[in-house]
Amino acid sequence: MPPALDSAMPKPLDLQAAERLLHLTRALGECLSAGQVTDLDYLLTERQAVLDSISSPSAPPVKAILLQVQTLEADIMQQMEAAHAEISQEMAGERKQRAAHTQYRPKATLHGLDRAG
Repeated sequence: MPPALDSAMPKPLDLQAAERLLHLTRALGECLSAGQVTDLDYLLTERQAVLDSISSPSAPPVKAILLQVQTLEADIMQQMEAAHAEISQEMAGERKQRAAHTQYRPKATLHGLDRAG
């Protein structure tokens, strides 16, 4: 087969690479949802290496696997955004609570009444 035709033919999908990609994406999601940032660089680097190793993104099985990965990534992003919003709300509530406790409050008089009144 001429080289031009050979390069146009879709290459077979490496199922081990696809499974590894799904595993790494899930692990990435678990780390993010658990708040573990120490392994993120490793997971992202490994995930990119697997993505680079997948030979032909135009092959139908690869498209299906990439769609699953993209769906997982979208879910992870939604979880991160929800967690960020929740943390922001908690922090705002804590700030309001601290502000309410530190506001000036006049001290009560001996009899609880202002003598001038």
